[in-house]
Amino acid sequence: METYGISPLAFWAAYAASNLVAITLIWTAKKHPGFTRAAFFIIFIGASAVNTYIAIDSPWARIAAHALK
Repeated sequence: METYGISPLAFWAAYAASNLVAITLIWTAKKHPGFTRAAFFIIFIGASAVNTYIAIDSPWARIAAHALK
C-alpha cells in the first residue's frame, strides 16, 4: 500500500497556486459575483469528485494520512 507523497517543490507550487486563485476570487467577487459563484461551485464539485475517487480507489491513503497526525 502506498500513499500519495509529493515533493516539497510540488507542495509549494500547489500552495502558491491555490493562494493565487483565492486572491483572484476575492478580487473578482465584487466586480463579477456571478462568475465568482460559478467558480466556487466548480472548485467544490471538483474537490468532491477527487475526494470520492481517492476514497474509492485507495482508502488506505486516507487512513495513513490520519495516522500521521
